[in-house]
Amino acid sequence: MDANALNKGTPIAWVVSAVDKAKFDEVFQTLDKDVDGFVSGGDPEVKGIFLKTGLPQNVLAHIWNLCDVKQNGKLNSEQFALAMYLINQATAGIELPPNLLPEMVPPTLRPKPTGSTGADSIL
Repeated sequence: MDANALNKGTPIAWVVSAVDKAKFDEVFQTLDKDVDGFVSGGDPEVKGIFLKTGLPQNVLAHIWNLCDVKQNGKLNSEQFALAMYLINQATAGIELPPNLLPEMVPPTLRPKPTGSTGADSIL
């Protein structure tokens, strides 16, 4: 895979499949009690979902830090789906990367293609 593909505007498939995203969205909706589009790392139910995976806390913290792209202590539905994907990877024994790979970056958080004027961002 071309590491510069994001900068060239070439679409890269997201690692989270549509089927998994739909499944993770159901969980997300039950956790997003205030319906603001985010779940907080401080929410006991969110912590519970992470802790019941049985992964060590340092691994869970690494997953949260990878997914909390804006480092605001909250995850949107895409970030939450990515966290669940990474949890599944880690429980399967697959080593987590130190940083998000281009195909792991949630689609709405990816840089705009170089030809974009950004006009769509004001909507």
